[in-house]
Amino acid sequence: MSDLPPPAGEPAGHLPPILRAELSQPFPTRSGWAWTIAPAYAGLFIWIPLLDLVGLLVAGGLDVRLVFLGSILALLACSLLLYYPAAILGCQSGQGLGVVASTTLGTIGAEWIVGILGGLGGLLVYAISIDSSVRLTMLGLTLCGLVGPASLERSSIGAAQFPAPITLITAAFWIYVTGTAILLRLASVVRAMMQVYTPVALALLVVAAILAARGPGVAVAREPVTVLPAFALLIQIVCSAFAFSGLLGADWGRMARDRLDVMRGGAVGINLAGMLGLVMTACTVSLAFRTDASGMPPDGGSPPLLIRGSFHSAIYQGIGGQVGGILLMLLGLATLAPACYAIWLFGRRFADHWGVLRVSSWTWLGGGLALAMIASGVARDSMLLIQILGALFAPVAGTFLVELTRTEGHVRGIRDGVNPPGVIAWGLGLTIGLIPIVGAVIPAGEPLRRLQPASLYAFAVSAATYAILARLGWERPIIPIRTETPTEPGAVGRG
Repeated sequence: MSDLPPPAGEPAGHLPPILRAELSQPFPTRSGWAWTIAPAYAGLFIWIPLLDLVGLLVAGGLDVRLVFLGSILALLACSLLLYYPAAILGCQSGQGLGVVASTTLGTIGAEWIVGILGGLGGLLVYAISIDSSVRLTMLGLTLCGLVGPASLERSSIGAAQFPAPITLITAAFWIYVTGTAILLRLASVVRAMMQVYTPVALALLVVAAILAARGPGVAVAREPVTVLPAFALLIQIVCSAFAFSGLLGADWGRMARDRLDVMRGGAVGINLAGMLGLVMTACTVSLAFRTDASGMPPDGGSPPLLIRGSFHSAIYQGIGGQVGGILLMLLGLATLAPACYAIWLFGRRFADHWGVLRVSSWTWLGGGLALAMIASGVARDSMLLIQILGALFAPVAGTFLVELTRTEGHVRGIRDGVNPPGVIAWGLGLTIGLIPIVGAVIPAGEPLRRLQPASLYAFAVSAATYAILARLGWERPIIPIRTETPTEPGAVGRG
C-alpha cells in the first residue's frame, strides 16, 4: 500500500461529491470469491426479466442448441470484456467503480456517467424487478387458487389504462419492504440470504425444466425464424442485462484477495451459473411449448399479467397447478434481491451528489418513481430498458479494457475534470448502442433495429476510440491516489 493520501495533489473539496465519498472510505476487508463475487453474479442469472426475454426467443422459434451456443459466446463476452477489466482494476487498487472510472473518464466524467447515470440505471433495474416480482407473485397466487383472474384485469380512467388495484397495492408493498430493508441497514442480511438462496433458485430452474418435460405441454405454432438476427439478439439481451453489473466488478474486485479469486469468482458466478440459468430457461420453454399445432393459446385463455411465450408463461401454462404457482412465487422472491441493491445504489449515489436530501428521502423518491413506471407500463418493456442499460454502460467497459492492457491492471491515479478520450469514446459507443432502439421507434427503422449485438459494437467502438485518442496524447494528467495491492495467491488460506 502506498503512503499517499486520497488523493494526493488535489484538495478533497475540489473532487466531485460521489468520488469524494468513495475515496473517504477505508479499504475493505478482502475475502474469498465463494462468498462475494460468485453469489453476486450468479444472482443475475435467476433474474426473471432476463430469463423471460430468453424464453420469448425460444418460443419464437430459436433452437435450444443455438441458445446453448449463443449463451457460451455471450457469457464469455460478459466475463472477459465487461467484468474482468473492471474487476482486475478494482482488485489491484483496492478502489471501487468511481475511482476506477476516473482513470478513463476523469473525475467529472465518472461522477456523471457511472455516478448519476449509474444511479438512474439502478432505478431502472429496480422498477423492472418490482414489476416482474409482482407479476410472478400474482400469477402464482392465481395458480394456487388464492386470487381470481378477474381481479387482475386492468382498470381504466377515461382513455388511460392502469394495472389492477391489487397489482399496484402489491407493488407498493414490495417497494415499502425493499426500501425499509435498505434504510434499516439490512443489506448485509439480504446479501447473506442470497448466498444461500441463489443456489436454491438455480436448482429451481432445473426443477422447472424437469416438470415441463413431464407436463402435457402447450400447443404453439412456431413461425420460421431468421436464425442470425435471433441469435444476435440473444447475445445482445444477455450482454446488455449484464453491462452495468460488469462495471460493478470493480466494487467486487476490490474485496477479492487476488487475481485468481477474480477469475474463479467470474468463472463460477458468470460462466457456470449463467450457462445453467440460460440453458434451463431455454429447455423449460421448449418443453412447455413443444407441440406443433394450429396456433398459440388464444388471448382469452391467457390470464392478465401473463406474457405469452416468456419463461414465466412456460411455468404457468406448461406446469401449472399449485406446484407451478409455488415455483413462480419463489422465483418472484429471488427477483427482489437485485431490487434491494438497485434502490440502495440509487439512493446512495443521489444523496452523495445532491446532499440536500438524505438517503432515506432519495430511496422513497426512487420508490415513487418506480411505482409510476409500473403504473404507466414503462417497467413492463424490459427489452427496451435493458438495451438502454447496455448502451449506457458497455462503452465504459471498453475504456477499462484499454486501461487494463496499458497498465497491466495497476491504477496509476485519477484524472481531474473531464478526460477527453474517455468521454468521447463513451459518447460514440453510446450512439452505436442506441441505434437499434432508435430503429424500433422510427418508420422504416428495421435495418437499424437489426444492428445487433449493439452493446458489444458499442464496447468495441469505445475501446478503439479511447486507445487512439489516448495514443494521440489527449489525456489529462494523472493525480496519484493511495492504493492497496492485494495479497499474492497462496499468501492467505483459502475459504
